[in-house]
Amino acid sequence: MKNWTLQKRVALGFAAVIIISVLINGYAVWRLAHIKQRSDVIETDSIPSLHFIGAINSVVDRDYASILKYLSATNVTERSQLEAGFPKFAGDLDQSFKEWQKTVHDDTDQQFEKDFKVGQEEYLAVRTQFLVASRAGDSQETEALFNNEFKPKHLRMEKIVDGLANDNYDDAVKSGQDIGSSITATRWVLGIGSLISLALCIFIAGSIVKTLKVTLGQLLTALAQVNTSSSEMAATLKEQQASANEVASTTVEI
Repeated sequence: MKNWTLQKRVALGFAAVIIISVLINGYAVWRLAHIKQRSDVIETDSIPSLHFIGAINSVVDRDYASILKYLSATNVTERSQLEAGFPKFAGDLDQSFKEWQKTVHDDTDQQFEKDFKVGQEEYLAVRTQFLVASRAGDSQETEALFNNEFKPKHLRMEKIVDGLANDNYDDAVKSGQDIGSSITATRWVLGIGSLISLALCIFIAGSIVKTLKVTLGQLLTALAQVNTSSSEMAATLKEQQASANEVASTTVEI
């Protein structure tokens, strides 16, 4: 590079700066697209899914609480009031589940969808048997159904819902960590790329100054040589003029 002209050095420097800028911008665009993808997962899947899972869990818990109140009710009026709200449970549960199904996007969600449908059918079936036995006044069968069938089915429903809630929470946390690491990596790349570009600009400026100094030194040397030559020519002319004057004097005397 020592023998390169100023034009080559400047061209190479600016080409390197442009290439680095393109690479940095390309990396930044790629990471921003990844950040957008992960934020979409949180916005369109994790948060809505957790919301509807909470709604499902709330419906199941309210129904379980109503069943417990129904068992402990001591008069017909209270039991009738509780029974009036039982038909609404199936509709609320189905509505919440349909809302959650809009957020299904991966294999884990699809497996939960299958498990929940099975658990829902079993829960509603044993719930119906339990209420029929209770209305018939068969306290022994009612207690047996509650302890041996209804309670385990309720616990299974809760386990399914809690499992999906934890999975969506883990997805949200992972997406947040990915976003954070992407931002950090992008910040480092932009910082390092900017420093490299600055160093190249300084290198270009230094090369220009160095070349100009050499050129200016050569120009000053040439000017000094021209000045010396001019002085010598002037001295020579003076000598020639003096010689001419002597010749003229000699001629006049003759």
